[in-house]
Amino acid sequence: MKSVLAALVLGFGAAGAAAGQDVPPDVMQAYRAHQAALEAGDLATALREAENALAAAEAAGVDPGTRAVLAHNAANMRSQQGDHDRAAAHFQRAAALTTEAGGDAVAIDRYNRIAAESLLFAGEADRAEALADEVADRLEALPESPERNNELGRARGLQAHAMWRDGRSLVAGVRGREAMRALQRNGVPDGLDPAFYAFYSGVERAFRGDYRGAAEWFGVSEALFRRENAEVDLYGVARAWGRYARGRLDDADRRILLQTLSEGGWLDLGCEAECPADDEPGFMDGPGERVDAAPVRRASPRYPGRLEAAAIDGVVLVRFAIGQDGRVQDPEIVFSAPHPDFGDASLRAMRDWRYTPATIDGEPVVREAVYTQFEFMMSD
Repeated sequence: MKSVLAALVLGFGAAGAAAGQDVPPDVMQAYRAHQAALEAGDLATALREAENALAAAEAAGVDPGTRAVLAHNAANMRSQQGDHDRAAAHFQRAAALTTEAGGDAVAIDRYNRIAAESLLFAGEADRAEALADEVADRLEALPESPERNNELGRARGLQAHAMWRDGRSLVAGVRGREAMRALQRNGVPDGLDPAFYAFYSGVERAFRGDYRGAAEWFGVSEALFRRENAEVDLYGVARAWGRYARGRLDDADRRILLQTLSEGGWLDLGCEAECPADDEPGFMDGPGERVDAAPVRRASPRYPGRLEAAAIDGVVLVRFAIGQDGRVQDPEIVFSAPHPDFGDASLRAMRDWRYTPATIDGEPVVREAVYTQFEFMMSD
């Protein structure tokens, strides 16, 4: 069977057809056995025969375009079986063979990017990050196109995921923002991955004290989580932290924020009742003569010793109430990154905080839903 016919049967690209080779019978036999096993739902046999087809094609020196497709097929089967290390090796082999076949540069690094994803799934965050960095650097040098923008965004986003998983939440925010900028060149991104990229960016901006930037990125994250109907804890965190960040803005900055989110496509039409600039009424918006709680003593938390020794930065968001006696009540860690010890240190410090209590018509009341943020920073 000529490669041109193999291209029709196996879905191979033009590189293999142009080579004009015969595809050895053992390659076709293994591939057909793979297809039959897939149709029968026998994934173990389908995987074995996919790798048999690849091994036979490699041994026979079949054209690299054909071998690239077979490597891709074997990689997909390994992924389905949860063998992500082997999947990564097959995807990288597909990239090398596509290079040998003179394939498109973006297509080559798509294979490499998927290989990096497989490594991350396998728990090898360092290798995943390094490979994704190589891919992104190559893509940065290519002419802009929708395909290149998408791959660049996904490669930078993969770095962000790996860094976040490794506890480097601040640099993850920088990579997440780079990922979003690349994806936004193609329009408004969608999906859960961009929601996480935006969340990482919001955390990093909040840590830097850039509350307008934090409010923007948490607003983006919240919109994406909502559109995806995501049932993840970070959705609620994005909502809470976004509200806190917006509360730190003056009216002019809030208007700029709303305009930025609207122009970016992050606000649904007719969202006036739930736009980020239109938060739920605050304590001061209720009836009666109201005086808000005011801090009297707010000691800073002590840096957790082992994290200080390791020069690890951190950021914490806490939700609490202020009692009628001015003491902190029911403090709850909304978020603590990159380690829960930062949250524990924050709660310990808040035990001794004191406020003048909030009042309504001169009577002390419990002040609910107060948020505060702590930054732990060892490096510039």
